Amino acid sequence: MSWLLDRAATYLAEHGRAEEAKPLLERALLIDEATYGSDHPTVGVGLSNLARVLKILGDADGARVLLERALAIHEATYGSDHPAVAIDLGNLAEVVWELGDVTGARRLLERALAIHEATYGSDHRQSLALRQLLAEWVDQ
Repeated sequence: MSWLLDRAATYLAEHGRAEEAKPLLERALLIDEATYGSDHPTVGVGLSNLARVLKILGDADGARVLLERALAIHEATYGSDHPAVAIDLGNLAEVVWELGDVTGARRLLERALAIHEATYGSDHRQSLALRQLLAEWVDQ
């Protein structure tokens, strides 16, 4: 059930209907927490998905709280150098940047880039995209 809610919410969010997506993701998250426990990596993914919608809706503070929790879950589950952690770091960096913490955002993005480069190499598309974003942030 939570998977279907998540997929429907993703569709809605990608089609400019984030307000409708939010309650679906909240419900999916409740189901996942009840099913797997609050520290399961599936819950971490749900937190990240809900955070993305909150960011779209202009609630960067709410998104930050959820992304920090997702990051903690994924670090505890996979270790600090796992690609899932890098994704969380990149998402959190964007929110932290939006909240005005330029130094914190750069630090998070640099850590995400280091993980991607160590895992996939410096020529991987995600490594290149993170390096480009970091360069743009340095210029600002």
